[in-house]
Amino acid sequence: ALQNLSTKILQFQTDQTPEHFVASKLLATYQKKFLEFINDDLNMPKALALMWQAINDPVLPNQEKHLLILDMDKVFGLDLHKIKTAEIPAEITSLAKERETARQEKNWQLADELRQKIEQAGWLVEDTSTGPKLKKA
Repeated sequence: ALQNLSTKILQFQTDQTPEHFVASKLLATYQKKFLEFINDDLNMPKALALMWQAINDPVLPNQEKHLLILDMDKVFGLDLHKIKTAEIPAEITSLAKERETARQEKNWQLADELRQKIEQAGWLVEDTSTGPKLKKA
């Protein structure tokens, strides 16, 4: 769960908060519910469930999700504000590009070998419709 939360934080960090940010009513509603749960004898299960509900809310903008999660984390104490995007080494990026070329050419054996090299270096490759995505293992 913490790994999934870290992934979401990184995803939300890429959506920068505008300079003149005005919080929505929906954000205020989530904040109010969170405080109600915390003030209800530190009802952490409900507070955590509310956080995941907000994360998966398709209406709440990512910028607001990011702010809300960091605000909630002041209570949870998971130090989510310290999560940073890992710098992908040039060698790994190059291997991923070479692997994608091998896949496009349907050279599955080479693609598998390159995936193994990437994984041995401590990275995971996720194949998506927009191309490969790399993340630290």
